[in-house]
Amino acid sequence: MADRHGRFTALAFIMLAILGFLMGEPPQPLAGHPGNVFLLGERVLIPISAGAASWWTGDETGRKVGEGLIRPGQELLEPGPMGVGWYRLELLDGEKKVAGYTTYAVLAPLV
Repeated sequence: MADRHGRFTALAFIMLAILGFLMGEPPQPLAGHPGNVFLLGERVLIPISAGAASWWTGDETGRKVGEGLIRPGQELLEPGPMGVGWYRLELLDGEKKVAGYTTYAVLAPLV
């Protein structure tokens, strides 16, 4: 479900970007980055749920592009700078089993 929601949000942002481009104003992400949509060069911060011990993120091909540990009580995860693309972030429990996941997108600014 989160996967479909993330793709829908990215598609909606792209449609708004095209509309903004036609109107002469470059689009900007909304405050709080709903749908985890970011512009290239922005700091990527993803809200995470409690209980995860580590994480990894992969690109659209499933290739691992980042991983790390999660501190107890940590609420935001910063996977690091990413290029333009669509990414899947998996949260892992102490036994390295998937405890949850989300997706995020990094888009090039339309300027």
